[in-house]
Amino acid sequence: MLAAPLMVPVATPGAANACSCAFAPNDPRILQHVAHAAGVFTGTANAKRIDGETAYYEFDVREVFTGEIGDSTVVATSTQGPACGTGYAIGTEYLVFAGTDRSHGAPWSDTSCSATTTSTDTRTRQAAIEVYGHPHAPAADQRPVDLDDVGFPWSWWVTGLIGTALIAALAAGWHRRYPPRRQFR
Repeated sequence: MLAAPLMVPVATPGAANACSCAFAPNDPRILQHVAHAAGVFTGTANAKRIDGETAYYEFDVREVFTGEIGDSTVVATSTQGPACGTGYAIGTEYLVFAGTDRSHGAPWSDTSCSATTTSTDTRTRQAAIEVYGHPHAPAADQRPVDLDDVGFPWSWWVTGLIGTALIAALAAGWHRRYPPRRQFR
């Protein structure tokens, strides 16, 4: 009599994709935390656009601590919380600590792990002043950036589609006018 092999299912843990941030605005290491930003500004979120898993927020910039930032700029973030995405309430002013990685065509990116908070958070603001100095007005020589300047605007998609259709039509017309010659043996 043959014995059937014993099959025991083995569970393996899946990849952890959760965002785990250890920062809180009252963290005693706040100076070290705010020092990791490439761009820091105070601005009001005034518009939002979502493309796939990326949300783009346009800000009217009031003051800049560090970075080349004009009167308006765009910050990209993931729409997924487990990917450390964050969000902004339209009409609310924030103190934004932005980076440049994973910006998906925007000048800046942000995650829920940054020190970004509402502009009324005096402890975080004081930490930003200690690290970057007092803020200044947005750079007059920087072109303002808005939502139409970033991501994958529909106008590019439509232009590409029309261009592809035009090339296909020209190729079909060429083929009709100059059919391939057949070779006889």
